[in-house]
Amino acid sequence: MTFEGDEEPAGEAPVATVSCVLLAPVDGLGQRGAVVTLDLDRAADLETAGAARRASLRDLQIAGTQGAS
Repeated sequence: MTFEGDEEPAGEAPVATVSCVLLAPVDGLGQRGAVVTLDLDRAADLETAGAARRASLRDLQIAGTQGAS
């Protein structure tokens, strides 16, 4: 059921993101060990290049971006 005003604005699809840990310095993102949130395409490119990996729950807790539940 859709209510008036609940629709996404035309042309603005939500962007899927993932948290990653940088395995090497990346210009514009940060130094090795930084936890960053990236769109899926950028994360895939960095993972393929060996410059990043997906962040674990522990990585997020250390970075202070996830609760300690």
